[in-house]
Amino acid sequence: MVSLVTLNFADRIVIDRQTSQAIRYALKTLLEETERQRKIVRGLIEDNQQLRAELRLERNHASRQEQRANDLDIIVENIKHKIRQLEDESIANASQQHNQVKELQKDKQVRYHQQADKLQEQEETIVRLEKELCRMGLEEEERIATQKKMFRQFCKRAPRTQLDQQYCVISEVNLVDSVFFCQMLKVLSRIDSIIRSPGRAPLVMHMQRKEPPRNSAKDNDQECGFEHLPLTIELWADQLLALKNLHRSLKKLFLQLMPWHTVAVQDDKECIRVEDLQLMVDEMSEEVESEEKKSHVPSQQTLYAIVSHFQKLFDVNSLNGVYPRMNEVYTKLGEMTNAMRNLRDLLELDTAAPPGVLVNTVGKLCSLFRENVTWQVEQLLGTQDIQSIIYKLEEHDDFFPAFQALTENLLHILGVRNLTDIVPAVQQLIWKAQ
Repeated sequence: MVSLVTLNFADRIVIDRQTSQAIRYALKTLLEETERQRKIVRGLIEDNQQLRAELRLERNHASRQEQRANDLDIIVENIKHKIRQLEDESIANASQQHNQVKELQKDKQVRYHQQADKLQEQEETIVRLEKELCRMGLEEEERIATQKKMFRQFCKRAPRTQLDQQYCVISEVNLVDSVFFCQMLKVLSRIDSIIRSPGRAPLVMHMQRKEPPRNSAKDNDQECGFEHLPLTIELWADQLLALKNLHRSLKKLFLQLMPWHTVAVQDDKECIRVEDLQLMVDEMSEEVESEEKKSHVPSQQTLYAIVSHFQKLFDVNSLNGVYPRMNEVYTKLGEMTNAMRNLRDLLELDTAAPPGVLVNTVGKLCSLFRENVTWQVEQLLGTQDIQSIIYKLEEHDDFFPAFQALTENLLHILGVRNLTDIVPAVQQLIWKAQ
């Protein structure tokens, strides 16, 4: 039973001893409980601040990761743009090379036609020279016939003794021999000039090396300078025969390399030109080059196998899904690489550290953090049992509203604003009561 006596003259309150001890014990218990609750609140506030700091760090880390992801997207777009640019350049280079090949083929055809025209002109010149040679031969025969006729007429007019007749016959024979010799000399000189032309000088040197050595000066006086002509003509005949054999071999090789082409059957008596052989060799070389280029290009079956492998690897059903899945894998790989690089930097590891070392280090840090948090909770709540911790928190939830209401009433009754002012105000009341 609490009895209060109010004195009007001094505004004092008189409390008996039992009530005073009860109030003292209540205030002491209240202060202790307040101090303990203050420690709990302070610990909770610190934990809340720590959690907010960690949350802030996580948000910053997430923003950095998002920024890096955006940067990676930009890099991927730039790489795609460069790939498209390289593809366009390769297509342009291929078209340019194709155009250059066409121009070279056209140039080759033009040169071939020019050479053919030149050869035809040379053949026409040879035919014209042969006609002129025939005409000159006919004129020479006519002239000789005229000379013979005039000589016969002169012989008819002159006295005809047996000696004169024999002399006339011998003169006529010598004249015919001299004319034939002049003709043969012209022909041999023409052949010798053709052989000794600048384009055939190596052939003449080859024939001179094959000639036997000359021993006496008498043989030099008897030679006329055309002794190499039979050997040269014999060599030409051998070369023409070898040219026919070469043409036959090239024709077989041409049919083996390009069986879809038809080669006209050429008569053995027909003249074989070097230009035809050169044309066959050029066609075969072009065909071999085109086959080599085709061999470097992968076949349709190989490309189909590669595409099927990528579809199985990326678990897609169509070809259109391969590229998005490749981009997704590339993006995820870039994110993982950047995350591991950042973790290495934060943990101060070597850049060449394997992922296993990184995972072990992060696991150790997480273990240390969990042990530290558990120790802090145990120190704060004064127990190590999980069930006791739950009970403490439930008691705190039940006690804190009543304690808050009591504290607010004390602040209102004592006329103070802070919790720290409650104890001095109560002590002053006790001193006054005593």
